[in-house]
Amino acid sequence: MISDHKVASLVKRSNDLRYIALELALAGGSNASHIGGALSCIDFLIVANDIYDLSANVTNMQSLILSKGHACLALYSLLIQAKLVEKKNVINTFEKDGSKYLGHPCRDPSIGITFSTGSLGNGLAHAIGLALFRNQSPSNQKDIPVVAVLGDGECNEGLIWECLEFIGQLRLPNLIIFIDCNGWQQTQKSLYSHDQYKSLFERIRTYDVEAYKLNGHDHLEIYNSLNQPSNKPKIILGITIKGKGFPLFENNNNWHHGILTQSMYDELHG
Repeated sequence: MISDHKVASLVKRSNDLRYIALELALAGGSNASHIGGALSCIDFLIVANDIYDLSANVTNMQSLILSKGHACLALYSLLIQAKLVEKKNVINTFEKDGSKYLGHPCRDPSIGITFSTGSLGNGLAHAIGLALFRNQSPSNQKDIPVVAVLGDGECNEGLIWECLEFIGQLRLPNLIIFIDCNGWQQTQKSLYSHDQYKSLFERIRTYDVEAYKLNGHDHLEIYNSLNQPSNKPKIILGITIKGKGFPLFENNNNWHHGILTQSMYDELHG
């Protein structure tokens, strides 16, 4: 169990990260940005980073695979918060030709991005390969699990279920999968949200994994699930709010991908 002070610290860091993401969304200008799905997964990223020290350096950061690559604002914001990259460089180049910081993460180990993501499902497959390699070879990263972040819409891909079948047989203890269940896909409600993700959770539990279904914005619940000892891969279904943190965005799928204007930013930031 962690202290109330620790939880309050995690909440503050999540809020700070959301405001960084807001700055980056503004910088995207007319190219727009995927703001809603970035804001919904931030609380998980903050807690996982606190436990595993993912942002301690660019090598550790390569243990984090953002399979839902369109949520890159959350990843770039974490890199900024950890001072692994300079905020001004990200803001000045985000979504511009030749930038390291595009609308989906592109592989660049020098800033801690180990895999180009955005083609949904492929990030999980890569995360499994990385976890399998580390599990079978000497590595100074054995104490750091591979952490993959998926979207609920991404679970429509058949590749996801092939991967879950595979890891159920391998029983990789160094793999953590977070599914960001924010209720929306790109153009519609999530196919799994009709029963509050009960059927999705039950389906996942048929595999030989450690499965949790929790409030994806509750830092204490996330912390406790990650700290539970297990010799199996963990899959965490986090029930979240798309656009979490700003009423303009929350549960509004128009902000799956949208243009944030200066006047909107000023209102939200004020």
